[in-house]
Amino acid sequence: MKFRSLLPLLVSLMAASVLYGQSNTIVDQLLNQKEALYAETAYLALVGGGRIEESATPADAYAKAAESGWLTANSAPDKPMTVRSLSFLLMKVFGLGGGVMYSILPTDHFAYREMVAWGVINGSGGPDRMPSGEEVVISIGKAAALIGGAK
Repeated sequence: MKFRSLLPLLVSLMAASVLYGQSNTIVDQLLNQKEALYAETAYLALVGGGRIEESATPADAYAKAAESGWLTANSAPDKPMTVRSLSFLLMKVFGLGGGVMYSILPTDHFAYREMVAWGVINGSGGPDRMPSGEEVVISIGKAAALIGGAK
C-alpha cells in the first residue's frame, strides 16, 4: 500500500534521471504545455535515448525522428502529439521490442497497445488523446526504466 503512494515520486525521479543535464528551457517549455508538441517531445525522447546530443535543438530532434520514420505522417513540429504517436516514438527511440502483433506490424497502433500494457502510457482517453508535457516527461522516464535508464 505504501509503495503505491510512493509510485508517482519514484516515476518523477526516474524521469529526472533521464533529463539530467538537459536544457532547462526546453524541459520547462514542455512541462508548461497542456498538449505536448512534437518538437519538444522528440527532443527529450531522443536525448534521453541517446540518439542526439543535448546541444541539439527541438527542430533538430524532430527532423531526426521524422527522417528515421519514428513519427506519424501527419506530424508537425508545432502540432500537439497524440498518445499513439508518443508510444511509437518511445518504442523506436528506446529500441523496445513488442509482442507478437507489434513484431509483425510495428505500427503506432500496436506500439500504443504495448505501452499501455507495460504501464508506460496512460491509456485512458484512447490513442488519439493529446498528452500534457508533464505526462510526456513521466512516460519518457518509464520507457527509460524499461531498458535500465538513459543510454
